[in-house]
Amino acid sequence: MDNDMNLELAIDSDAQAISELINLAYRGGGGWTTEKGIVVGERCTENDIRTSISSNNSVFLLCKSASVIQACISIQIEGTQAYIGSFAVNPILQNTGLGKAMLKGAEEYSLSSFSIKKFVMVVLSNRVELIKFYERRGYQRTGNIRAYPKGLNVGTPIDPCLTIEDLVKTT
Repeated sequence: MDNDMNLELAIDSDAQAISELINLAYRGGGGWTTEKGIVVGERCTENDIRTSISSNNSVFLLCKSASVIQACISIQIEGTQAYIGSFAVNPILQNTGLGKAMLKGAEEYSLSSFSIKKFVMVVLSNRVELIKFYERRGYQRTGNIRAYPKGLNVGTPIDPCLTIEDLVKTT
Protein backbone atom coordinates (compact mmCIF):
# COMPACT_ATOMS: atom_id res chain seq x y z
CA MET A 1 0.00 0.00 0.00
CA ASP A 2 0.98 3.60 -0.56
CA ASN A 3 2.38 4.69 2.79
CA ASP A 4 1.89 8.37 1.98
CA MET A 5 -1.87 7.83 1.96
CA ASN A 6 -2.20 5.72 5.10
CA LEU A 7 -4.77 3.43 3.53
CA GLU A 8 -6.56 1.23 5.99
CA LEU A 9 -8.96 -1.67 5.83
CA ALA A 10 -12.59 -0.86 6.57
CA ILE A 11 -14.28 -2.43 9.55
CA ASP A 12 -17.97 -2.94 10.26
CA SER A 13 -18.28 0.33 12.19
CA ASP A 14 -17.17 2.23 9.04
CA ALA A 15 -20.16 1.00 7.00
CA GLN A 16 -22.49 3.97 7.57
CA ALA A 17 -19.83 6.57 6.74
CA ILE A 18 -18.75 4.62 3.63
CA SER A 19 -22.35 4.39 2.43
CA GLU A 20 -22.84 8.12 2.96
CA LEU A 21 -19.64 8.96 1.07
CA ILE A 22 -20.50 6.70 -1.87
CA ASN A 23 -24.01 8.11 -2.20
CA LEU A 24 -22.68 11.67 -1.97
CA ALA A 25 -19.95 11.09 -4.56
CA TYR A 26 -22.11 9.10 -7.00
CA ARG A 27 -25.43 10.90 -6.73
CA GLY A 28 -24.57 14.30 -5.24
CA GLY A 29 -24.03 17.42 -7.29
CA GLY A 30 -20.44 18.29 -6.35
CA GLY A 31 -17.08 17.22 -7.70
CA TRP A 32 -15.85 16.85 -11.25
CA THR A 33 -17.80 13.69 -11.97
CA THR A 34 -21.16 12.45 -10.74
CA GLU A 35 -24.12 10.31 -11.78
CA LYS A 36 -26.57 13.06 -10.82
CA GLY A 37 -28.89 13.58 -13.76
CA ILE A 38 -28.16 10.06 -15.03
CA VAL A 39 -29.29 7.77 -12.19
CA VAL A 40 -31.61 8.54 -9.27
CA GLY A 41 -31.85 6.83 -5.89
CA GLU A 42 -29.20 5.46 -3.57
CA ARG A 43 -26.09 3.83 -5.02
CA CYS A 44 -25.75 1.63 -1.93
CA THR A 45 -27.07 1.06 1.56
CA GLU A 46 -25.22 0.68 4.83
CA ASN A 47 -26.18 -3.00 4.78
CA ASP A 48 -24.63 -3.44 1.30
CA ILE A 49 -21.36 -2.09 2.68
CA ARG A 50 -21.51 -4.31 5.79
CA THR A 51 -22.01 -7.36 3.54
CA SER A 52 -19.02 -6.38 1.41
CA ILE A 53 -16.80 -5.72 4.43
CA SER A 54 -17.65 -9.10 5.96
CA SER A 55 -17.15 -11.04 2.71
CA ASN A 56 -14.16 -13.38 2.57
CA ASN A 57 -13.28 -12.38 -0.98
CA SER A 58 -13.41 -8.59 -0.73
CA VAL A 59 -11.86 -5.68 1.10
CA PHE A 60 -12.68 -2.00 1.39
CA LEU A 61 -9.74 0.35 1.56
CA LEU A 62 -10.17 3.76 3.16
CA CYS A 63 -8.32 7.02 3.20
CA LYS A 64 -9.11 9.04 6.31
CA SER A 65 -8.26 12.56 7.37
CA ALA A 66 -8.79 13.40 11.04
CA SER A 67 -10.66 10.06 11.32
CA VAL A 68 -13.15 11.12 8.61
CA ILE A 69 -13.34 8.88 5.54
CA GLN A 70 -12.37 10.98 2.52
CA ALA A 71 -12.11 8.20 -0.07
CA CYS A 72 -12.92 4.51 -0.39
CA ILE A 73 -12.54 1.71 -2.88
CA SER A 74 -13.69 -1.89 -2.88
CA ILE A 75 -11.66 -4.80 -4.20
CA GLN A 76 -13.44 -8.08 -4.85
CA ILE A 77 -11.19 -11.03 -5.66
CA GLU A 78 -12.36 -13.74 -8.06
CA GLY A 79 -9.49 -16.08 -8.90
CA THR A 80 -6.75 -13.97 -10.47
CA GLN A 81 -9.05 -11.01 -11.15
CA ALA A 82 -9.65 -8.02 -8.90
CA TYR A 83 -12.95 -6.23 -9.41
CA ILE A 84 -12.63 -2.57 -8.48
CA GLY A 85 -15.84 -0.90 -7.34
CA SER A 86 -17.53 1.44 -4.88
CA PHE A 87 -14.74 3.90 -5.66
CA ALA A 88 -15.60 7.27 -4.16
CA VAL A 89 -13.77 10.45 -3.25
CA ASN A 90 -15.34 13.23 -1.22
CA PRO A 91 -16.51 15.73 -3.88
CA ILE A 92 -14.67 18.55 -2.10
CA LEU A 93 -11.39 16.64 -2.63
CA GLN A 94 -12.02 15.50 -6.19
CA ASN A 95 -9.51 16.76 -8.75
CA THR A 96 -6.75 16.96 -6.10
CA GLY A 97 -4.96 13.71 -7.03
CA LEU A 98 -6.56 11.73 -4.20
CA GLY A 99 -8.52 9.53 -6.62
CA LYS A 100 -5.42 8.71 -8.66
CA ALA A 101 -3.49 7.84 -5.50
CA MET A 102 -6.40 5.80 -4.14
CA LEU A 103 -6.70 3.72 -7.31
CA LYS A 104 -2.93 3.18 -7.41
CA GLY A 105 -2.97 2.15 -3.74
CA ALA A 106 -5.79 -0.34 -4.37
CA GLU A 107 -3.92 -1.85 -7.29
CA GLU A 108 -0.69 -2.11 -5.28
CA TYR A 109 -2.56 -3.68 -2.35
CA SER A 110 -4.19 -6.22 -4.69
CA LEU A 111 -0.89 -7.13 -6.34
CA SER A 112 0.93 -7.57 -3.04
CA SER A 113 -1.88 -9.47 -1.28
CA PHE A 114 -3.31 -11.65 -4.06
CA SER A 115 -2.12 -13.25 -7.33
CA ILE A 116 -3.84 -10.70 -9.54
CA LYS A 117 -3.44 -10.90 -13.33
CA LYS A 118 -6.24 -8.51 -14.30
CA PHE A 119 -8.20 -5.61 -12.83
CA VAL A 120 -11.83 -5.21 -13.92
CA MET A 121 -14.25 -2.37 -13.32
CA VAL A 122 -17.73 -1.54 -14.57
CA VAL A 123 -18.68 2.03 -15.54
CA LEU A 124 -21.67 3.76 -17.08
CA SER A 125 -21.01 3.87 -20.83
CA ASN A 126 -21.95 7.53 -21.10
CA ARG A 127 -19.50 8.67 -18.37
CA VAL A 128 -16.93 9.66 -20.99
CA GLU A 129 -14.85 11.83 -18.62
CA LEU A 130 -14.62 8.99 -16.12
CA ILE A 131 -13.70 6.43 -18.78
CA LYS A 132 -10.94 8.78 -19.98
CA PHE A 133 -9.68 9.06 -16.37
CA TYR A 134 -9.37 5.27 -16.17
CA GLU A 135 -7.83 4.99 -19.64
CA ARG A 136 -5.08 7.40 -18.55
CA ARG A 137 -4.36 4.88 -15.76
CA GLY A 138 -3.98 1.94 -18.13
CA TYR A 139 -7.55 0.60 -18.25
CA GLN A 140 -9.01 -0.34 -21.62
CA ARG A 141 -12.56 -0.63 -22.89
CA THR A 142 -13.47 -4.24 -23.66
CA GLY A 143 -16.55 -3.69 -25.79
CA ASN A 144 -18.57 -5.72 -23.26
CA ILE A 145 -21.58 -3.37 -23.06
CA ARG A 146 -24.85 -4.38 -21.45
CA ALA A 147 -28.03 -2.90 -19.99
CA TYR A 148 -27.90 -1.03 -16.68
CA PRO A 149 -28.56 -3.55 -13.86
CA LYS A 150 -31.94 -2.23 -12.74
CA GLY A 151 -32.54 -5.27 -10.53
CA LEU A 152 -29.44 -4.78 -8.34
CA ASN A 153 -30.92 -1.95 -6.26
CA VAL A 154 -28.16 0.52 -7.24
CA GLY A 155 -30.49 3.29 -8.44
CA THR A 156 -32.82 3.85 -11.34
CA PRO A 157 -31.52 5.22 -14.63
CA ILE A 158 -33.28 8.30 -15.98
CA ASP A 159 -32.71 6.98 -19.52
CA PRO A 160 -34.13 3.43 -19.65
CA CYS A 161 -31.57 2.58 -22.37
CA LEU A 162 -28.57 3.39 -20.13
CA THR A 163 -25.72 0.89 -20.49
CA ILE A 164 -22.69 -0.19 -18.50
CA GLU A 165 -19.40 -1.55 -19.73
CA ASP A 166 -16.28 -3.29 -18.53
CA LEU A 167 -12.83 -1.74 -18.40
CA VAL A 168 -9.80 -3.97 -17.80
CA LYS A 169 -6.14 -3.56 -16.97
CA THR A 170 -3.75 -6.48 -17.14
CA THR A 171 -0.78 -6.73 -14.78
